[in-house]
Amino acid sequence: MAASTRTRKRRNTSKLDASRFREAEQLRKSGAPDDAVRAYRLLLADSPRHVAALQGLATALGALGRSRQAARAARKAAEIRSEDLCNIAEAAATYGRYAAAANCYFRAHKADPEGLEPVWGLAEVAHARGRMADSRRWLNTYLELDPGNPEAEHQLAALGARQAPDRAGDDYLVSHFDRFADNFDTNLVDELNYVGPALLNQTVSAAFGASAPLGAVLDLGCGTGLSGAPFHGRAARLDGVDLSPEMVAKARKRRIYDTLDVAEVTAYLVRARRRYDLVLAADLLVYFGDVRPVFEGAARALRPGGHVACLTEWQRGNGYTLNNTGRFAHGRAHVRAAAVAAGFEELSARNDRLRDEYGKPVIGTAWLFRRG
Repeated sequence: MAASTRTRKRRNTSKLDASRFREAEQLRKSGAPDDAVRAYRLLLADSPRHVAALQGLATALGALGRSRQAARAARKAAEIRSEDLCNIAEAAATYGRYAAAANCYFRAHKADPEGLEPVWGLAEVAHARGRMADSRRWLNTYLELDPGNPEAEHQLAALGARQAPDRAGDDYLVSHFDRFADNFDTNLVDELNYVGPALLNQTVSAAFGASAPLGAVLDLGCGTGLSGAPFHGRAARLDGVDLSPEMVAKARKRRIYDTLDVAEVTAYLVRARRRYDLVLAADLLVYFGDVRPVFEGAARALRPGGHVACLTEWQRGNGYTLNNTGRFAHGRAHVRAAAVAAGFEELSARNDRLRDEYGKPVIGTAWLFRRG
């Protein structure tokens, strides 16, 4: 089969890079560091991620006494080497090859000891392998590099190394979801088989009919708009609110919401002037331990007789638990008591699979409540 023009060009470029690199190396080893620097830079102008050329440039600059420039070149080489290894590790982890992923992340960490990505990757892979002590150790290493990082602090609490909060902190939620916004839909739907919006839609449709108009709908923790999409055609108006600016920016591109706000949901509900017929909370209550503030706020935002449709991750017994996933699971009694105390009547509660986590199903409860 004939090679494509693109393939031929790539091969020719690779041959040229190899030739230039050999020339630069020969100049450096023969005691001509000035000429070597020029040769390395000529190569790097076309191939800026050539790690060996950056390392050679650092050595040549060091020989000339240009220590700051040498340090910058060496640092750049380490960063690129680490990034490449992290990309390989991430691909391996996606296919469940956690041992291979851990090996690549560790090599990336050795290449760039100050880099954050390989350390986080090592913590995640250790978690996936059930090695929670190792995961805690790498998270503590992460905090040494980035003191006070809210994601590392939250995950350490989830692993029992910190006191568990009553809800996920705002700083954690913004950091976490801003970071994942670009790949959120793909990660949640394609990789974790997330079906939360469909379950919420089934719950509402079972009560009111699949094509019944729903009036004014408020989507709490709307994220990228996954949860609001099934309701767009039936809502007289659809408003969304989320704490993450990047997630709201993604939701805005869907063009399904009448208004979108960046706000913490319980504060938003306190000041909301509009009254709604239906409040949705698909992937929200998993970031609250005590869910009473959400139901109290929803009661204020709903018209009398309005409804809340929501999802929780299920656990046996009462109360709530911050799981090692970083999300809260709730006993039915806690959710029911919080809703009743806020003036709601339970209409339905059904357990089903919400998503997968490390190849295992996560069971949740789909709820429907009516305000008195």
